[in-house]
Amino acid sequence: MRYRAKRRRKYLLSALLAATVIAACAAAFAVLAWAPPFSDARRDLAARLLTDFLEWPIAVRGDAVLVFADPMKLKISQVQYGGASGAKLPGARPVEHVELSFPLWSMLAGRIDVSELVMSGGRVDLTGEAGGSMSPGTLTQLPSWFIKAPLSDHLEIRDVVIDYQDASGWEYALEIESFSSRQTAAGGQIVLESRGILNGLPYSLAAHFAKLPGDAVLQGKGPFDLSIGFSGLTAKLAGSLDVSGPVATIEATAELKAETLATLLELMQLTYEVEGNGTLTTSLTGPLDSMRAERIELGLGDKRGRAFELTGSFANLIAGEGIDVAFSADLSRDDAEPGKPAAIYEVDLAGLKGIIDGDLDRLVVRQIFVFTNVAAAELQHIGPIRLGRMVRDADGKLGFLGIRIREGPKDDPVFDLSADMKDVLGFSGIDLTGRFNISLAEILMPAPGPRAHELGRLKGKLSLSDASGALQLTEFQGDLRGTKLISLSMRKVGDQAAPADPLVLKLDLDIADFGTVAETLGATAEAGAVGFNGELIFPKRRPSVRGAAIIGKTEVDVAASMRIKDGRPFISASIASDLLYLGDIERGVDVYNVFADMDNDEIEIDLDDSFVQKTRVELDLRIAELDANGKKVGNIRAQGHYQDGIAELAPLHMSYLQGNVDGRVRADTNHAPTSVAIKGQIDKLDMGSFLESLAMTPLVTGALDSKFDFSIVTGDRAAIDKSLNGKFTASIWGGSVASRKIDLGGQNVVDWAFSDPSGSGQAKLVCAVVALDFSDGRGRADSIVIETANVQIVGAGDIDLPADTIALSFNTRPKRQQLVDVATPFSVSGKLSEPVVELAPGVKSGRAVTEALTLPFNVLGLLLPKAQSKEPHRPCVVEDLP
Repeated sequence: MRYRAKRRRKYLLSALLAATVIAACAAAFAVLAWAPPFSDARRDLAARLLTDFLEWPIAVRGDAVLVFADPMKLKISQVQYGGASGAKLPGARPVEHVELSFPLWSMLAGRIDVSELVMSGGRVDLTGEAGGSMSPGTLTQLPSWFIKAPLSDHLEIRDVVIDYQDASGWEYALEIESFSSRQTAAGGQIVLESRGILNGLPYSLAAHFAKLPGDAVLQGKGPFDLSIGFSGLTAKLAGSLDVSGPVATIEATAELKAETLATLLELMQLTYEVEGNGTLTTSLTGPLDSMRAERIELGLGDKRGRAFELTGSFANLIAGEGIDVAFSADLSRDDAEPGKPAAIYEVDLAGLKGIIDGDLDRLVVRQIFVFTNVAAAELQHIGPIRLGRMVRDADGKLGFLGIRIREGPKDDPVFDLSADMKDVLGFSGIDLTGRFNISLAEILMPAPGPRAHELGRLKGKLSLSDASGALQLTEFQGDLRGTKLISLSMRKVGDQAAPADPLVLKLDLDIADFGTVAETLGATAEAGAVGFNGELIFPKRRPSVRGAAIIGKTEVDVAASMRIKDGRPFISASIASDLLYLGDIERGVDVYNVFADMDNDEIEIDLDDSFVQKTRVELDLRIAELDANGKKVGNIRAQGHYQDGIAELAPLHMSYLQGNVDGRVRADTNHAPTSVAIKGQIDKLDMGSFLESLAMTPLVTGALDSKFDFSIVTGDRAAIDKSLNGKFTASIWGGSVASRKIDLGGQNVVDWAFSDPSGSGQAKLVCAVVALDFSDGRGRADSIVIETANVQIVGAGDIDLPADTIALSFNTRPKRQQLVDVATPFSVSGKLSEPVVELAPGVKSGRAVTEALTLPFNVLGLLLPKAQSKEPHRPCVVEDLP
């Protein structure tokens, strides 16, 4: 009994000692956990604990209380992201309450495994230096860390605001009303749920991640899905996530649907008024810090009819590397005012289309089409274009700063331009300045040859700005250097201080010998001078050009302007010259053909058909004198008109070789091919001098009168021949025929031999008349009369242009009684280009040799009416002669 009592006392003493030790430890723990003198120690302990746990710099400004239980709880107040314990950061407001739970056994084992985290109240400020550590690399490690951490089983955040703003002006305010992470009862999933407000827009978030227990987490791959919704905006991400490494690897499909683009812009806090919708789909693969985005399909459209599409891929979405995308933008508007004037100085950007690749800091535009209401242009090989940074200003405008466009060798670049665009969505706030150094041959030719350098390089500088309220060229000057073939200078004249001030560009071009320039370009052209000295003027709503153009020996004064008249583009132009050389017109055509044949695909501009269709043109043409191979044509006047696809020259007048020509030309371009109608008359034109001006032998002389009214369809020669319709009449009075042999048809040889007292060898022409009616290229001449003092030749027949044939029959009639009958019928037939003259069957050629009848009947094609009078003995009237 004594032994048992002794043993009980021993146990009692041991228990009392243990209780005392425990009580002492508890007291010590209580003093450490709650006593005010140890608050700094608890604050430092809590800060180190949160910093080690979250791997972010944490400061504790309030107190920390440790609750002894299982699980243990650490309650902390006034927790702030960034800085040392108790530090004050500008604008930072701490989270009011943070509570951590961890098993007691983990603490006794010398480590702390947080199993629960609750945050409530306050603000986390990730702005400035505090937010600097929140790099994309840090953020991409969060999924692996979070899913594998015990914390993911139970995390709650309530009434916490997170502010973020970077140096580029991007700003986000996330107000978390509630956020929870919990493990499902079955333990196979982590469920995330959150509600709150992001940049003023309420949101709801739901996500499911696989929770892989035990060793399975080493493999770490499981399905997940995430969705976030705003009013009118939803985003979904679903696939699989491998969290075995520090950075998770993803295989997923992303989809974003915006029922209203206004929500998307408001979410990004961008200022731009738009009503529309959009979708984005893509597949994401690879580690989160370098994941690849493939099969990107972005489509945006607004209620005004504008649309934007982008397709392609990013090799590294996070770093913005390996970009390969094609884009197109249709910026034409369904709500545009009908009949809105489209003029060169009021260019509306109608669309873009192109291909871009490279990296965000070195984008290369491989191909781009620019569509406007006036023209379409294709530009290739622009760049590289370097984008310094994308920013957002205090007014919510998206800007691109530090844009650099540089192409060519570093020591002598083709382009070296720097630009800022402070409002990308509004296409305003533009400042661009830089230099250019362009090979003239590369502008003109698709594939410059070895002689390209002989044309020199256009060097200069330019500046663009819309600071005055409209985009204006504030500085421009360029000179062609490194060549003796061409002198070219362009420069902006005067100051341009306000949008109302006109922009004036002075242009001086001088080419001493265009034939040599054409040869350098691999073409051929007539030699001669080409130049222009004048100004291009761009006042508000009325651009114009004025100056003097030089082609060969001809100088032409040119003045033209464009404005809006009756709601339509209206171009008025005047062209005047004191002396115009006919050969210089051909030289001008050569100049046009040389450049038209270049067909440079590098820079291709096509005028829009609708712009041409609704443009009205008025032309005033005045040529004091035209030199046609030494023959002078005077007083050329013409009024040109173009409207609704109809082009006219009416009236058209000129004085030439003692005669006058009056007429009108009308071309209808509304249908292909173009139809042309010509109507007019010729009075008293000197036929002999006219043939001489054409470098032809004057087989016929006299005064030509003619009337014509016909139409054709343009195209090749065959199309013109088949489409000729109308009437053509002509008559020649007085003059002569080059050969007296024509009189053999009306005289005997003896009379003929002694009837040329002047000895000129010519027959006196009394008159010649002809009338032709054409239908689909087939002409009928019912009366052709050629009359000299001795003979009258009467004929009729057909001319078939499509078949290239002629079939005319003639009869010669002596005008006075001869000793013998000398009438000689003959025919002209065969090809128009090579007609055959034959005597009628049974007629002998003894009196009039065949060559006497080979007068060039193609010249008769210039002579066309029939006689009007039926009175006897009238010249060129067919009658029975005595």
